[in-house]
Amino acid sequence: MSNTDASRVVDFVGLERDLAKMPGRRVLLELDSLGSSTGVFSDNYRELRGFVTRCEADPRNALIWDTARQRDRDIIWAETGRLVHNFLASAFSLVDHTRAANRRVIGGGLPDYAAEIERQFTSDGLVQFVQGLRNFSAHWRPLPLGMVSRISQQTLVVGLRKGELLSWKGWNTTAKPWLQQAEENIPILRVSGEYFDKVKDFHIWFEAAVRRFFQSDISRFRDKEAEYFLTKIESGLDGWLSGPESTRPAGDRGLFLGLFDLADFQALEALPKGSPSRADAALMMLGRHFAVPTRISTKLRRAYSDPRFFP
Repeated sequence: MSNTDASRVVDFVGLERDLAKMPGRRVLLELDSLGSSTGVFSDNYRELRGFVTRCEADPRNALIWDTARQRDRDIIWAETGRLVHNFLASAFSLVDHTRAANRRVIGGGLPDYAAEIERQFTSDGLVQFVQGLRNFSAHWRPLPLGMVSRISQQTLVVGLRKGELLSWKGWNTTAKPWLQQAEENIPILRVSGEYFDKVKDFHIWFEAAVRRFFQSDISRFRDKEAEYFLTKIESGLDGWLSGPESTRPAGDRGLFLGLFDLADFQALEALPKGSPSRADAALMMLGRHFAVPTRISTKLRRAYSDPRFFP
């Protein structure tokens, strides 16, 4: 190994150590973790919305109360109950995860966090109603699902029976007035949709606030991350270009592992090996992450022009 190669290895390992210790990395990992919880909540909402929407739009709804449709009604109630349960469970897992993330990213939490929670959630009747639904279903009994149909319009509304909900004594002083003023069959689509939008808006605010608060830390991490990946990519290209006959081909995945996602790799692999279009696509994708020095883009084009570079 030459002195140049040895110094590159030392620099590469040092960059990995530096990246692992940087505050900006810790903050971004917290946001990524919270994003996973947000994704579960979003998926559960979309599944609930999709099922209920299909049920309410079924052209056979004019006959929903026929004796022969008992099985269909049972399926609607059972599946809606399961999906609402998943929606509520993921909603309040997300509440807990967000609260914990706020404490972890900064001691004492973000300065405006408590005020934003009060503004968007604590004083909002619908939000408190949804929180009550979670407690009702988790600690009291299954949710009282209902359906209201209008035969003349062939419409169906899947909802919650207000009267049975009011029999529970656990509603707080913000949720109960909202419930008392609600319609007798409270539409699940409307309640879940409005709640989902409020949670989405809050998490947009939260992520933006965290990124503003740690802007300098995140910026330093991104700069160091770019240095790390560019060093890794250039090292792989240099290894190939210095001896293609004796070097294991890296290809797209060996060169960009940890940077590109599966869709990126699939798009690149759909292009011919050794073609300029594949090199152009790789550089375009790389440019979405950071600026690519001319020396590296030149080396990449040379390597990509050789079909042997790809496994």
